[in-house]
Amino acid sequence: MFATLLIGGIGVLFAYDTPMNAGYHEAFAWLWAPCLLVVAVFTARYWAWLRSGRPGWRGPLLAVVMWPMLMLASAPYVLLINSFADHGWAVYRGPVIDKHITGGRSRASVVTVRDTGGRGELSVALAPADYEHVRIGQVMQCRYRIGVLRIPFRWRRADSGPVCARMDS
Repeated sequence: MFATLLIGGIGVLFAYDTPMNAGYHEAFAWLWAPCLLVVAVFTARYWAWLRSGRPGWRGPLLAVVMWPMLMLASAPYVLLINSFADHGWAVYRGPVIDKHITGGRSRASVVTVRDTGGRGELSVALAPADYEHVRIGQVMQCRYRIGVLRIPFRWRRADSGPVCARMDS
């Protein structure tokens, strides 16, 4: 059952695009209590089985480890629920304050834009060719849909046009 939850969540992430790590903080805020309740009920129901044939600390350790794993596996579903009601497009516009390349084998060219509208900073992975043309201080504009939970997102296949574009002044 847990494997099905993981595979389904990975499938959601293939269809869904968010700014770097967007949505996970919000998802954890929604999920911490329900996931803790699921793990607590499971632990209480199967306490005798968890303690049998194992040292006394392994059963509780399993419950403690399952809680964050369940939250990580469930977060993509919160992102999917976010997309049920589209509240239009949000345009983030501002200067580029950082650019860097992350990863080892799988590299991502990331730029960080400080939104002049007061919504904070937005880190976005760009195509390597676009990344090379971006300079620190240059103004960029990024477009994302806003979902029912107010998490910015784009559909990988359905939304056309670039995520971000340089604004020529």
